[in-house]
Amino acid sequence: MIRLVQSGSSSLRVAGAATALLVLSGLVAGCSSPDAESSADSTTRSTSGSSTAEVVGSEMVPGKAWARVEPADAALDPAVLDTIAKDASGDSYCLTVVKDGRVAYERNFRGHQSDDPLEAFSVTKSFASTMVGIAEADGDLSLADPASTFIPQWKNTDSADVTVRNLISNDSGRFWSLSSDYVQMLQARDRTRFAIDLKQAAPPGTVWNYNNAAIQTLDRVISTATEQPTSQFGADRILKPIGMSNSSFTGGPNDSTLMFMGLQSTCPDLARFGLLAMRDGKWGDQQVVPSGWFTQAATPGSLNPAYGFLWWLHTEKPFMPAVGGTSKAAFFPDAPDDTFAALGLGGQMVVVIPSQKLVISRMAAEDQSDPVGGSFGQELPARVVSAVTD
Repeated sequence: MIRLVQSGSSSLRVAGAATALLVLSGLVAGCSSPDAESSADSTTRSTSGSSTAEVVGSEMVPGKAWARVEPADAALDPAVLDTIAKDASGDSYCLTVVKDGRVAYERNFRGHQSDDPLEAFSVTKSFASTMVGIAEADGDLSLADPASTFIPQWKNTDSADVTVRNLISNDSGRFWSLSSDYVQMLQARDRTRFAIDLKQAAPPGTVWNYNNAAIQTLDRVISTATEQPTSQFGADRILKPIGMSNSSFTGGPNDSTLMFMGLQSTCPDLARFGLLAMRDGKWGDQQVVPSGWFTQAATPGSLNPAYGFLWWLHTEKPFMPAVGGTSKAAFFPDAPDDTFAALGLGGQMVVVIPSQKLVISRMAAEDQSDPVGGSFGQELPARVVSAVTD
């Protein structure tokens, strides 16, 4: 069942507190526990695949259930994956590895059940970007459109030239501060209204900020352009077509939808989204997302080589992290060049590596302080690739 979760839920209160703590503390490091093997509660490596799965070329597209395969039969070293799972177990709820469209490895920790949804935090942003791509293909909007076309309050103001592209590139120049983004907006009853009412701080396209409030204004852009609540549009055009049956967007007052966080999901469901991205937006014989959109979304912008259209990207260049400043370290070090990911607070992850036909999903503990999952999250793509044996 696709559900709409109201923003007053306890999970959102926890999310708001954790996000505020993250930024106000300035923490940027986290690590997994290498000695937590005993905390792994369940392991699923292989069961018979569902008869509803569909073979597309050499890959499987899941129906209501995933097709599953032994790691060795998917050319993955199970011993390497076991070591990764051991390191993940201390601060994760689940870990799923998909190879060639089949679940090759799955672990749940802390008593977590694989169909029990959790807050995905900023992974939601990549879904917001994908909704924009679908709406553009429908002819409802263009990336070049001024956002004021859909947000009339911005007409004849300093925000009049902000485009839809600016909003999904995080270079809108809209006002940003720790207090407004991580305290005041989280406390606001109508977060979309709050975000729209903020001022313009810089000309669009001149500065990059990980700006939750600017992203939240996409709720008004999408709902106005598509003439329906954003949550309904996202459910009808993404969640339902690819079978994300345990996932939902979070709604609020006046048919608003949280866009910078709020997706409730599971590791198997998130892996479906990753597989959709890896397959160029196609699910079986249905083109759910326009062909070429994910390639465009995973292309770095001019101001931050580690960021595309609300997706994080592998880079060996200095980049601008979510917390601020400039990092000289690589983003996803030693990972393949085509690695891109949807990331959320504490290490929620959907990692897509098309060259290896790999998708990795992870849901992490809410008390983690790093928006990209600390050293474990940064190293995870390369570590899983190291398990590939062919």
